Amino acid sequence: MTSILLLLAGVVPTASAADVLYCVDSVAGTDAMAAALAASSHTVSTYTDLETDCELQIATGSYDLVIVAIQGNSQTMPNLTARLLLGTEPTIVNDWMIGASSAIAATYGVVVTTVNPTTISGIDARLSTGVSSSVSLTNPGWGTYAYSMSTSWESLADFEDGSSAIITNGPQILNGFLTDTFATAADGEQLYTNEIAFALAGGIFDLDEDGYYDGVDDCDDNDATVNPAATETYYDGVDQDCDGASDYDADGDGFDSDAYGGDDCDDTDGTVNPDAAETYYDGVDQDCDGASDYDADGDGEDSDAYSGTDCDDADGTVNTAATETYYDGTDQDCDGLSDYDADWDGYDSDAYGGDDCDDTTFFTNPGRSEIWYDGDDSDCDGGSDYDQDGDGFDDATYGGTDCNDVDVTINPDAVEITDGQDNNCDGTTDEVGPDADGDGLGDADEA
Repeated sequence: MTSILLLLAGVVPTASAADVLYCVDSVAGTDAMAAALAASSHTVSTYTDLETDCELQIATGSYDLVIVAIQGNSQTMPNLTARLLLGTEPTIVNDWMIGASSAIAATYGVVVTTVNPTTISGIDARLSTGVSSSVSLTNPGWGTYAYSMSTSWESLADFEDGSSAIITNGPQILNGFLTDTFATAADGEQLYTNEIAFALAGGIFDLDEDGYYDGVDDCDDNDATVNPAATETYYDGVDQDCDGASDYDADGDGFDSDAYGGDDCDDTDGTVNPDAAETYYDGVDQDCDGASDYDADGDGEDSDAYSGTDCDDADGTVNTAATETYYDGTDQDCDGLSDYDADWDGYDSDAYGGDDCDDTTFFTNPGRSEIWYDGDDSDCDGGSDYDQDGDGFDDATYGGTDCNDVDVTINPDAVEITDGQDNNCDGTTDEVGPDADGDGLGDADEA
């Protein structure tokens, strides 16, 4: 069937003439459905024998639309049932579920209740064009015999008691009233005209006349500014272009703007979102974590290459708040001082190529003046702290043998001369010693 093939192919059917099968078991003089068909450009084949002729015609599958107006109460129509169960064939049925316990009705999950309503209202916009807002029903002589319906199908209109008067499943429409019960013939004819168009269009319409169809590609068929060709206006809660994407994700990266309850810190750039990989030092917070772009190691301090204080922004353990570990080659606290000068005296430890002989005290280094006899080599010259005159002999006061530790010429290795001093520290002053010429002066004195 042409309309179904077009629908399945994604093409919206047009309002061109269609082949319509109209099955009605009792021809009434005020048949609003017959009037609607007569006023149309469709080719209509009418049959009054529902169980034989109509069933055979339905079985051919050659009609674009099948309409069955049952006014009797005992028909068995398995081909009609099969067509409705298929769910894709344009079909309109009036009062087909005769009897509240109809097995046919139960087949479609429709629960019917016999009522005699007087109005149809709340008609869906897809069927309401040219129809009164409240359509009055009348009794043609045998009662309106209308049925309220409870079903999972979509309701398109209600009776005054709130029950469904018209239900639809795609291109299928079930009416809970007869074709000759309209108080105003024009309302009945127009309502059926709208139903015929609805069914032939596959249950879709272009109510806002924007060229796009409800249920196919128009996400709001009541607003002509909303359709796939429209330009999206972000952050207004309206999906203007019907792409189904969030209205709060302007850059289309899958994350809503943080200005509207999302977590995208820059909704104008699709490369910036919580899933992005951070590129440091470019001034952009790619991953939207809110952290500084100049703190790559995440230790809370910006790189000193970008006006920060972190001397190694690739190591989170290195920053001005860190505790220095000396002699490992790393300036943990970023103070800029040598890692081999633990006492901060400006001299590296001699254990690591420097000349500070005690790197635990600020007061011992080559730049200090020696303090004698305290046991420390204050100036790190490597000499004895008890040999002030540097003659190689410690002061006798501190366990050495130098009897005068301020005179380098006086020590146990010196030659005694007659000068009033104990030059060789043997405890005797001015002894003559050897006298080769016998003149009373020692050889050392004459030297």
